[in-house]
Amino acid sequence: MWGEKVTLKFDDNEPRRGYYDRLLAYVILDGEDFNHELVKNGYGRVYDSQFMKQDSYYESEETAQNNNRGVWECTDISTPTPTPTPEPEDDDEDIDLPPLPEDGDYNCGDFDTHEQAQYVYEQDTSDPHRLDGDNDGTACESLN
Repeated sequence: MWGEKVTLKFDDNEPRRGYYDRLLAYVILDGEDFNHELVKNGYGRVYDSQFMKQDSYYESEETAQNNNRGVWECTDISTPTPTPTPEPEDDDEDIDLPPLPEDGDYNCGDFDTHEQAQYVYEQDTSDPHRLDGDNDGTACESLN
């Protein structure tokens, strides 16, 4: 809208451009973090990375999901579809997977290594756990 002040702020923990050459910035609209407002109201989601404000963004995303706000009103997260813990095949015996969380949904923070996350991702590349935030076939790139 006319008369509003928009500022872009860059995160010290992230490059200015992401994998697909998209600009990575906080949009500050009249002093408010517009990106965070989108997530808080359920109109945006958080992708796995190491940006400085990730804790508050993840918390707001979870609250929006739990309150069925925005895009989350189409889901029923109170009864998630459990995803079985994949069993390592003979050639993958060294992969020690963490236990599946109670809600049946892994996130990148559940894994100690990229190898663990990648193994789970490759068991179902439809990515039900949303481990590949940029859809490049590599799970939890922050663990690399």
